[in-house]
Amino acid sequence: MNQILTQEGRSLRGEHGEGILWSKNDVFAQVMGAERCGRLRGVGFGPTPSGRSGSNLSCYTLTSSSSSETTHRITELETSLASVMDQLSRSEERHQENLAQALAQSDAWHEEQLTEALAQSDAKHQEQLIEALAKALAQSNAKHQEQLIEALTQSNAKHQEKMTEMMLHMKEMFAQFSPLMHSSLPSQDSTASK
Repeated sequence: MNQILTQEGRSLRGEHGEGILWSKNDVFAQVMGAERCGRLRGVGFGPTPSGRSGSNLSCYTLTSSSSSETTHRITELETSLASVMDQLSRSEERHQENLAQALAQSDAWHEEQLTEALAQSDAKHQEQLIEALAKALAQSNAKHQEQLIEALTQSNAKHQEKMTEMMLHMKEMFAQFSPLMHSSLPSQDSTASK
């Protein structure tokens, strides 16, 4: 180390305000070895790769050949991205078309099912209504007939009772008028003599 330090032109250098600048051939670089990208050795925790030093500045600068390669690679990636975006757009369009078609088919199917269900429901409702009306009519007819029979029976009984009363009354009247009628009638002997 002493030998390295005593050689001319070999010292630690740096400029104020531009971070720590190390030369590729300074003492530190000869002792510690070449600086690697992304690391700053021997300067504590403060400096970061963004405060680039002269020894590792090449890590952060592009040469013209790597710059053209990078530009070419970026162009390829942009082209690839445009292709993927185009495919994604077409896929989205197909998806929207398929979705619209599926929705239309689903709506048509649901409308058909609803129409069929309504028709079945209407038919069943009408059938139930007819059955209920027939049952109500049958019950009404049976009740009406029962009431009619009962009314006729009562009417016949009252009529019979009245007829019986009238017959008794007529018999009484006949019994009362019978002696009078016999007395007012000419006797048969007198009618026969004439």
